[in-house]
Amino acid sequence: MNDTENNYDCSVKDWIIINIISNQAECQVLYGIVVLDKKGRFEKDFYVFTTPIVTFDQETCLITTQNTKYLLIGEGTAKQYTVPQAILLREFGVIS
Repeated sequence: MNDTENNYDCSVKDWIIINIISNQAECQVLYGIVVLDKKGRFEKDFYVFTTPIVTFDQETCLITTQNTKYLLIGEGTAKQYTVPQAILLREFGVIS
């Protein structure tokens, strides 16, 4: 077992790195389906929408937010959303 396998709090699949752009600011957040949350905050197969991404290590597939390290599993994507689209995704887990 390597360090990456132990060095995360929550693993997600079907993930999207979301670039949120507005007139005031730009940030990136992670949306994904929970595989395992070692801290017990999120249920398996439910979605998580993170606080802004602090670091993204593409080599180890680890994303760090202010309080959590996420392990990205499988294929994912990056998309650009408006603030209203991001709010819909955060609140309801879907865009439309």
